[in-house]
Amino acid sequence: MCTDNILVSIITVSLNACSTIERTIQSVINQTYPSIEYIVIDGQSTDGTMEVVDKYRDRIDKVICEKDDGIYYAMNKGLEASKGELVGIINADDYYELDAIQNVIECYKAGNADLIYGDLKKIDANGNITFVRNSKLEDMWYCMVVPHPTVFITSNVYRTLGGFSVKYSYAADYELLLRLMSKGIHFEYLPRTIATFTSGGVSETGILASSYEAYEIALTYVDRSPDAQWYRKMIRRYWAYRKFMYSVDLQFSLGNDYEKIKNESIAIWGAGIIGKKLVEALNYYGIRHLTVIDNNSEKFGNRILDYQIKPAAALAGFCGIVVIAVVKDDGIIDQIDRINSDGIKVYRIMDFLEYILGD
Repeated sequence: MCTDNILVSIITVSLNACSTIERTIQSVINQTYPSIEYIVIDGQSTDGTMEVVDKYRDRIDKVICEKDDGIYYAMNKGLEASKGELVGIINADDYYELDAIQNVIECYKAGNADLIYGDLKKIDANGNITFVRNSKLEDMWYCMVVPHPTVFITSNVYRTLGGFSVKYSYAADYELLLRLMSKGIHFEYLPRTIATFTSGGVSETGILASSYEAYEIALTYVDRSPDAQWYRKMIRRYWAYRKFMYSVDLQFSLGNDYEKIKNESIAIWGAGIIGKKLVEALNYYGIRHLTVIDNNSEKFGNRILDYQIKPAAALAGFCGIVVIAVVKDDGIIDQIDRINSDGIKVYRIMDFLEYILGD
């Protein structure tokens, strides 16, 4: 079969996306692959979004503009209207690489995948660029590792297993992918950048709600995983980490989560990014008995907030908790034992966060 004969449906959902949707539309209509059905679902924008859409009406196959009950209702509406063999969804503030669909079609024709996903470029509000590249697919059992803007799913899968659950307001894409994985749907990774995701100002309530929905979803499906006990532990650890990161970055209160350590002396081993965030969080929540340790002599004497960075020898005689806040902790526990093995409890960063924040 000629690859040009495979119809691909692309769905864009929008609500008040006047400033970004034109770039999204252009990334679809200018694809190198020709056989595309393009559908735009708008929730009755009031900012001029539809005026932008109207400029491209001759290049858009279907436009539906009506009120709905949220983004996943709109996506399901697009799925119902689509006729393609493969379906991709790109939101109105994201955009495709111009050869994305051609690459997806070639991957689809080469194998027997029901779902294809690729790499995602992320641009934050300050213009910083990062990439979400291939992660271990089995990590999906505790966190979202498949970037949804890069996902293409066969229409047969949607017909058989359903679309987005409107039970969720923020993380129904994660629920869909976990549902498909739990049903044995074949995921195929395509090592190409497929789409760019632009992040803007999401409220702290929305970010935490999204994270908590994902936590609930992971727990719902964990018994279908290959090792439910291990993945349940990873879900708790990952949730603790997400709460910690959001509390620091967004500066909102975690209530009494820190109560169990408020009277502890804590030494943080590592003065890098993770250690700095941990110092800031503990200080923010009133934990003042802090010591910062690092093996890098160039950091000695520098400060994180009011806390001077000290060498490992400062742990001699220390009594309390030591948190290893570095990614590679090879040999650090042995080093701590040589200096001081009495009167201290040692945690790796994820274990510590699970201890103070986990359910």
